[in-house]
Amino acid sequence: MCCCSFSKTEKTELDPKIFTFDKEPRPSWMDSPPTQPPLSLRVAVLSHPKEVQRRQLIRDNIFKGVRRNEIQIDYRFLVGLPADGNYFSKKKVEKLREEGKEHGDLVIVEIKEAFDRVSEKRFAALKWANSFSNASYDYFMNLDSDTFVRFGSLARRLPTVLKDKNVNPKEHPIIIARMRPHWWHWVTTVSDKNQDSTDQDLRLDGPWYSYPIGIGYMLRCSLNLSQVAVRFQTSRSSSLVKSMVTTRVPLPHHIHYPNDDVMIGSWISSLKTFPDPKHTFRVSRQHDWNLDTTISPQPLHPNIIDTLIVNDIGGWHDYPGRANVKEIGGSVGWNSVCIHHVKEDEIKLFRRVSEFQGDWEEQGSGSS
Repeated sequence: MCCCSFSKTEKTELDPKIFTFDKEPRPSWMDSPPTQPPLSLRVAVLSHPKEVQRRQLIRDNIFKGVRRNEIQIDYRFLVGLPADGNYFSKKKVEKLREEGKEHGDLVIVEIKEAFDRVSEKRFAALKWANSFSNASYDYFMNLDSDTFVRFGSLARRLPTVLKDKNVNPKEHPIIIARMRPHWWHWVTTVSDKNQDSTDQDLRLDGPWYSYPIGIGYMLRCSLNLSQVAVRFQTSRSSSLVKSMVTTRVPLPHHIHYPNDDVMIGSWISSLKTFPDPKHTFRVSRQHDWNLDTTISPQPLHPNIIDTLIVNDIGGWHDYPGRANVKEIGGSVGWNSVCIHHVKEDEIKLFRRVSEFQGDWEEQGSGSS
């Protein structure tokens, strides 16, 4: 989700220095025939109520014209409620409902829009994905609104990304994203009925794991499997998304920005580590510096779910020079399928990049 303000001077071209097409060979996957049946995605884009123009740019220059013989997408923008709660707020909600009625792609989440509540929107996105039959799509994808996606290339490149992972993608839970390491875990202590947005779920320090940075992530959904876990017990869950939404207690999702993306990785990790007694968890000293308590969190699921972590370094990265963390930056090249921290006036410019034209049936409209 992005709600930043940028210069009113509209950019007319992208800096050619950010591209590396002439420094690397054109990959063979670009000429691969589409998989059959086509890759099917359910996509939730986190958006701020104010981002009216950005949402239209995304419709016109990212989703419009995607080749349906390669990839089929059902997407929604998830927006929270305006936070002021006055007469003008009600008018804003009316406008959002009108936008949703016009385009059929807006979900208004009953959460007041605030950075501290982005984690609740991420959980709402997961529940939205699970409101449909998980067998009807291959992956659930959660994106920030400042991410530019080449969906055609994402679909064509995916078999190459998974080729050396020694798993059958139809029989194993998978998360694909640009990953970083972390050790924070959480257990649910805050009720959804709680109106105090300053409250957070209880944080634990535990084993290291990988989490998807704010660009977005993909979860494998439609699985044909009899075994998800190979240790302790056997899971017959048909979907990682469903397993995450139907835990014994709701996944912890009252976690303040900027740890909403760390939270995603902690969910994946907790499904594997909470039931395993060999792992040690301590209550974080952020709650009490005199506290040094080891606890055993209750398992969230009857079975251990061991998810394959795919760190797609080449495909998912920040716009060059805009990375909050140096190692997640990168130049834009053939493999760039998800580019983060893209400004509004750059969305249509990326759609017009000649090397990207094979991702859509026709050139972007460049709506503003």
